[in-house]
Amino acid sequence: MILIKFSIFDFRFSIFDFFNPKSKIQNKEFDLQLFARAEDDGRTEEPTTRKIQRARARGQVSKSKELTAAGISLITILIFTLIGYFMFTEIVKFLQNSLSQLHTNTISYSNFSQILNFTLIIFLKITLPIMLIALFAGLLFEIMQAGIYFAPLALMPDFTRLKPNFPRVFTRLIPSKAALIDYGKTFFKIAVITIITYQIIKSNYSDILLLIETDLVKGFFLIANLAFKIALWVAIFLLLMSIFDYFHQRHEFKQNLMMSKHELKDEWRQLEGDPLMRGRVRERMRQMATKRMMAEVPGADVIITNPIHLALAIKYESAAMRAPTVVAKGKDLIAQRIVEIARGYNVPVVENKPLAEALFETVEIGVQIPAGLYHAVAEILAYVYQLKQKKQTA
Repeated sequence: MILIKFSIFDFRFSIFDFFNPKSKIQNKEFDLQLFARAEDDGRTEEPTTRKIQRARARGQVSKSKELTAAGISLITILIFTLIGYFMFTEIVKFLQNSLSQLHTNTISYSNFSQILNFTLIIFLKITLPIMLIALFAGLLFEIMQAGIYFAPLALMPDFTRLKPNFPRVFTRLIPSKAALIDYGKTFFKIAVITIITYQIIKSNYSDILLLIETDLVKGFFLIANLAFKIALWVAIFLLLMSIFDYFHQRHEFKQNLMMSKHELKDEWRQLEGDPLMRGRVRERMRQMATKRMMAEVPGADVIITNPIHLALAIKYESAAMRAPTVVAKGKDLIAQRIVEIARGYNVPVVENKPLAEALFETVEIGVQIPAGLYHAVAEILAYVYQLKQKKQTA
């Protein structure tokens, strides 16, 4: 039994009953959004720096392999024009030396290593410069696109890919958007390269017809010149094409990393922690700060209220402070609690609504009062000190 269920963006496939009729039907779900954009999946948010860094650690960067290949080809061809004559002369010398000594030298166990070393040295002398130039050109274009990075995670084997996945095999039978774009680019390249080759051969058609009458060396250089022109123009064309491919790959890379609002919230939750836990921590910190503030109330000189909603504890020590300092303040329930503690420790409570409101808005806990309120606070402190002196004399 094969159960197939279609919906707009969903495909479910169960084939286990086909292999075992007695087994229970199990549904395997996979995505058929082959032509869907990131917005179609609800991924409308820009990727965060953390997600880009994670992708970079896995070796996923924004680059075009075609740009690197085209750059290597073009630079190698241009460098070949400089050292091509040297390479050709070295090849001719090697052939002349080898052919001239062919009838006199014989290969034996004694001279085999000598002949092998000589041949290897000549081979490296001819090919090593162009190989090193191609290597540095490849590194240059890779660094220009993605910078210098090392992704050890990309070297780790992924054994999950060995697991059979029948739905994935079925989806690969349908060409994806990326595959269709690659096919289109390939056909376009073949067409343009064919036109370039045809035009160059057509412009040199008369010289090609004369190859029958020319000697071997001139014919060789004519063919080499035509091959160089074709390779050069093809490399230039591929480089221009790869530049467009680079910007296309950057767009696709960004689209693949786009995030939904839910993913973005999860990302911030991982960076900053669970909002519930953060709220609990902040509440705990507020409670601890409130306890420390309440501990300062018994040592205050006076409590200024407005009289119900606001309460501020003022303390002044002439030896340690330049001006009176607010050691505790609060509104509503906290203000009532400050007043209760103050009365329990016989700290004077003075009602002054304008002063209480001014202090509450302008002065934080542990901060000295501003100079503009010195006079009003000094009058209250003087009144409190007089009360204390009267109590002491009484």
